[in-house]
Amino acid sequence: MLWEQQYHRQWPVLSRHLAPEQDVDWKDRFIGRYRQEKEKRTASKGLLQVTLNFFKDEAVEAVLERIAVVKRQIRFQKEFEAHGEKVMESMENKALASEFKRWMELFLEGTSFLKWHSFTCEDPDVNRIKGSWKLFLPTHREGLIFKCEGNRVLRYEDAAEECVVVLRIHEGTSGKEITKATIGGDNLRMAHKRLLHRLLKVAEELRQVVLEEADDDEVWKTFPWVFMIYLRQCTGKKFVEEERGISYTKEQLRSGCFNFWDGNE
Repeated sequence: MLWEQQYHRQWPVLSRHLAPEQDVDWKDRFIGRYRQEKEKRTASKGLLQVTLNFFKDEAVEAVLERIAVVKRQIRFQKEFEAHGEKVMESMENKALASEFKRWMELFLEGTSFLKWHSFTCEDPDVNRIKGSWKLFLPTHREGLIFKCEGNRVLRYEDAAEECVVVLRIHEGTSGKEITKATIGGDNLRMAHKRLLHRLLKVAEELRQVVLEEADDDEVWKTFPWVFMIYLRQCTGKKFVEEERGISYTKEQLRSGCFNFWDGNE
C-alpha cells in the first residue's frame, strides 16, 4: 500500500487515468521508473552539482552528456507546455479542449529524456540530432522508448538539400523495437501520421483508446494532434512537420492510406 501511494503521489496525472490492476508489484514499478527520471528531477530543480576531473576525459564527457540531457528536458517542458496552451486558446469546443489538455498533461508528466546530442551550423544550414526519451502513458505503464536520428543540410549556393530522419519506438522493458518511420531525399520533415499509424497497429490498448472509445468527430483527433506537437517538440522542431490540425479520418489513420504520398517509408 505504501509503495502504491508513493507512485500515485509522484505521478498524479498518470495515476488519475490508471484502471484498477491486480497483482501489481508497486515497489518494483515505482523504483523502476524513479531511477529512469534522474535527469528529469534535476531539470525540475534547475541545479546540477558536479565535480570535474580534467585529467579523465571520459568523466568530463559523461558530465557534458548529463548537462545536454537536462537542458533538452527543460527546453522540451517549457516549449511543449507553451505550445499546448497556445493551441487551447483557439479552441471553442470545451470537450475538445478538455481532452486535448488531458493528453498534454499526460505526455508532459510522462516524458523523460535519456540521451541527447545535437549540432547546428548556419552556413551551410546544418541540423543534426541523436537522442532518446521515454514516455509513460496509461496504456503503456512500463513506458515506450523513442529513439531519433536526424540529419538536415541546406546548401544555399547550389540549392542542394539533404534530409534523413529515423524515428524508432521500442518497448519500455525489453527494449525490443516495435515500429519505426523514416524519411529521406527531398522531404525536409517527417509527417507524424506515418509513425502514429504504425504505433497504433502494434499497440492494441492504445489503438482502442484513440480509435474506438472516442465517438465525437472532433474529440478523437486530440491524441493525434498532441502526438504531432509532441514529436515536433521532442526532436527540436526541425524534423517533424507541424500541421494546423488533423485533416485525416479515423479510417485513414487505421489503414495508413492517406490522401497523398509524403515520402515516408
